[in-house]
Amino acid sequence: MILDIGLIIWGIGSIFQIIIMIRSNIRLRRYVKNHVISMENPIAEEIIDIVQNELLFEKIEVAVLPEFVSPAIIGIKQPILIISEKYCFSRQELKLVCEHEINHYIKGDLILMAIINIVSCIQWWNPVIHFFKEELILALELSNDFQIYSGSVVKTKI
Repeated sequence: MILDIGLIIWGIGSIFQIIIMIRSNIRLRRYVKNHVISMENPIAEEIIDIVQNELLFEKIEVAVLPEFVSPAIIGIKQPILIISEKYCFSRQELKLVCEHEINHYIKGDLILMAIINIVSCIQWWNPVIHFFKEELILALELSNDFQIYSGSVVKTKI
C-alpha cells in the first residue's frame, strides 16, 4: 500500500518533470528560431565566416539574441549557435567562443546532456543525481575549454 503510493507519487512527479523540460525546450527553440540571422545581417557576416570557413562546419545556424545570454549551442539534429548582440567580442574571442560551442556539438555533449536531463527528471527526488548533473556539466565545460585552448579542436565536417 505505501509502496504503491510512493510509486504513484514518483511516476506523477517524473511525468510532470519531463513535461516541464519538453515545454521549456520547445519555448526556447521557438524563441531562438525567431532570432536566427541571415547573411545580410552585419553581425552575421563575421560569425558565419568563422563558423563556415575556419571551422569547416556547414550545418549550423546562428542566432543573435538581444539579451545578455551566455553563448550556447542547442539542438541535436538542427544545431543553433546562440550569441548575444550585447557582447563585444574581438574576432579572436568570437572564434574561440564559436569553436567552444561547436566542439560541444561535434563531441556529442548535447546528446549526453539530453540523457542527463531525462535521468534527472526521472530521479527528481534524488539530490545525488542533481549534484552529479552539476558536476558533469562542469566537467564537460572544462574538458571542452582544455581542448580549445590546447589547440586540439576536432575540425570535422558533419
